[in-house]
Amino acid sequence: MDQIPRIMRFQKANQSPKTTDLAALPRLSRRARAELRQAGIVTMEQFAALSIAELQQIKGIKTTAAALKANAQAFVDNRPVWLATLSETRCAGGWTLDLETASLPGGDGSPWCIGWSVGQGNTQIALLAPEKDGQTLELPDGQKVICVDRPAALWEPVYASAVADDKPIYHWTGFDRHILRASAPDPIRAALDSRMTDLHHLFTHAVRLPVRSYSIKVVAAHFGFAWSGYQEWWRAETDYRRWLITGDIRLLAQACAYQRDDVLALQVVWDWLLANQPL
Repeated sequence: MDQIPRIMRFQKANQSPKTTDLAALPRLSRRARAELRQAGIVTMEQFAALSIAELQQIKGIKTTAAALKANAQAFVDNRPVWLATLSETRCAGGWTLDLETASLPGGDGSPWCIGWSVGQGNTQIALLAPEKDGQTLELPDGQKVICVDRPAALWEPVYASAVADDKPIYHWTGFDRHILRASAPDPIRAALDSRMTDLHHLFTHAVRLPVRSYSIKVVAAHFGFAWSGYQEWWRAETDYRRWLITGDIRLLAQACAYQRDDVLALQVVWDWLLANQPL
């Protein structure tokens, strides 16, 4: 840490009038922030100017030094900064999948809806609707929804689609894989588990953006994707619950549009990765 105050003094004398507060840097621990602040390092420009070795002297920054520096540089330059490229096997494409779980008060955490796709514009949706088990509903916007009678059965149409190939199934964070393991029937879990691929992990290890968060809502929006309705999971679950009680198909359409948009957002991020990674 002895070097950092000296670097700080040098930067103060040469600091650009345009600066970005270091508070916007995601994944920087509270401990590291406090130590940096004590050393007078409070902007992205100052942080990005430090070497990897200098950053690793800061408590709370070791293996994350390169990624944090890249993220700060992304803010400074207002552009993506790449850390790695995707492997050839990853570039072959794959499925995208997102699910919703019963997380509002009274919910048991099990899935009530799964959306999946192997390309833009053909999202499929399975929905927990015991009284309509075996039916396929067509929503006002044209989306078709497969109704099943129990959470485990939601995975059956997913498997029926994905069994056509052995491509990765991309999802955002490890949550979806956890739900697969907790709720899918044993044969389906065994068939799909090894294919589940955390796109959030791939993305954040490959590239950093000038954004405060790496939620799918933030990342996809950075690339110009817009949700057709709301962006809040709890609103989708609320509309779904209200549909179960009232039968108002417009409520179900809103909930399923949210699910579909989450799947499409994953595809947007994946397509951007493939199109923009360094050669």
